[in-house]
Amino acid sequence: MSASEHLKSRTFARDRRMWIATFAFGAIVWAGTSAWLNRHVGLVARDPAGPGDDGRFVTLAYDRIVAMPDGRNLDRLKLRDQLRALSAAGWQPVTLDELRRAYAGTGRLPRKPLLLTFDEGYLSTYEAADPVLRELRWAAVMFLRTDRQEDRDVSFLFWDRLRRMALSGLWEIASSDPAEARGTPSSMVLPPVPPGAALIARRLDRPAALAWAPRGIEPLLALGAAADAGSLVRKGDPAPWLGFLDDPVGANDLSSSPLRVARLRVDPRWSTKELLHRVDVAVADPAAAGDGTWVPGQGADLDGSAIRLSGRPRADIWIPSARWVDDWRLDATVHVSNGEFWIVQPAGLPGREWRFGGASGFLYVQDRSDGRPPDVLAKSEARGAPGSTHALSIIKRGEGVAVRWDDRPVAAAPVMLPGRWRGRVGLVAYGGREPASLTVEHLRFVPYPYRVQVVSASPDTAEVASLTASADDIAALSPPWARVEGSAVREARFDRDLFRMLSRRYAWDILPTVAVSGSSEASGPSAAWIRDLPARVERERWAGVRIDLRSVPGGAAAAWNAAARQLGDALRRAHRRLVVVPS
Repeated sequence: MSASEHLKSRTFARDRRMWIATFAFGAIVWAGTSAWLNRHVGLVARDPAGPGDDGRFVTLAYDRIVAMPDGRNLDRLKLRDQLRALSAAGWQPVTLDELRRAYAGTGRLPRKPLLLTFDEGYLSTYEAADPVLRELRWAAVMFLRTDRQEDRDVSFLFWDRLRRMALSGLWEIASSDPAEARGTPSSMVLPPVPPGAALIARRLDRPAALAWAPRGIEPLLALGAAADAGSLVRKGDPAPWLGFLDDPVGANDLSSSPLRVARLRVDPRWSTKELLHRVDVAVADPAAAGDGTWVPGQGADLDGSAIRLSGRPRADIWIPSARWVDDWRLDATVHVSNGEFWIVQPAGLPGREWRFGGASGFLYVQDRSDGRPPDVLAKSEARGAPGSTHALSIIKRGEGVAVRWDDRPVAAAPVMLPGRWRGRVGLVAYGGREPASLTVEHLRFVPYPYRVQVVSASPDTAEVASLTASADDIAALSPPWARVEGSAVREARFDRDLFRMLSRRYAWDILPTVAVSGSSEASGPSAAWIRDLPARVERERWAGVRIDLRSVPGGAAAAWNAAARQLGDALRRAHRRLVVVPS
């Protein structure tokens, strides 16, 4: 049969069937591909937290991820190696929703929780990171500058791809948009959703992740509010969203502000081993981390047992384990070749820190806030000649700090810090026209005992003299205050004015003693009195209370120990202390 005859033999019915089959096959392929690309991926199975886990977690921040090594950015295979190594070390991924519920007290994080975040919304980041996350079934957050999506910049993700990411269940989409114009700081209130979240929700047709990471600035400062987060969130209310800021350590716990979640920015030059070290050290107690375990900030170098800081305008190192203890001791040998040196501990407020160090030939203990001159809490002329070497010892206990320079006290008595400070400790060198240069040797950082001294209700001159002889070591004074027996509570007087004066003069905490006796648990008026203790402590401006359970018989010990744990949790949330003398 000729070609022309063959073509003439085809019928319309046969052509129609062929086209129908082609369209049907194409529809099946399209539907299958769409379902595959938009499929939901469940998170990897995770181990729950144990009784001793306290909710410490680390947040990592990644910039651009690329498919192949380019010498500047982290590549896909190195990201995969890092996440596999973190998983092998026991770190487990968490989501923003899990963090919000944990901060609100309605959920609990798994053991060794870690949050992954990626910035800017680069298309290359998605193309390189998404296959890795799907393989390992790890969750992550993508923080966007939404103007890139609105302008349809081809280097960044478009909204359709972001919608596909959200449908996977692995990616949460959040904003890093700049703050919107708002009123004056005096009228500042937290917006119900962070800037950019409403646009993300509208474009994705689903709720945006309630988180905000304004790159390069703290969330509270970006809103124009440098005040404590507590002034923006009513006490006891959960924060409506989580705020993220860059930090040299990236460690957090659930007692810190949810509006200031610290992120460790991952340097593409780090090896997987170095990243693991930084993450492990970030959450380790001082005893587990070892003496003086530190991580470099900028301009830091290890030369044998010596730490050398050199740079302009500054160089620094950080001791992460200070984040987990209220009371500590730091010893070091310091050699300042050029510039200023400071031992600093940031506060829970943006831009505020207390610090000890030397500048212009003097030694200072200062309370410093950004934008205003530092408050000098103590000053000494004993810094020594430029380029000399000195022995430094700092004891921080309670709200006081005692500093010795070449074995001589910098101040006549321990210095009272304005409030409770708990955060990483840093060694910082500042330079001027010449780079800063500081050498630190024999660095040792260890927890320090919180010594509570039981005293009489009205100490006489001899008792006060005995106390002042050990002023550096004593953290708190505990006068007798109340006795609880069954449903009865009896409060006794003590010399409040004298104790306030001693507290200011020697930087001692005041923890009045509550003695418990009797064979039954608290009930009636005594139970209500104990529930009101945290509020009472705050009204009296005490640092906490001391509970003496030695007179509680064995049959009632379990009930009173449980009550003490509940009281301790409530006091910790109010940043107060509970010292228990067990039965």
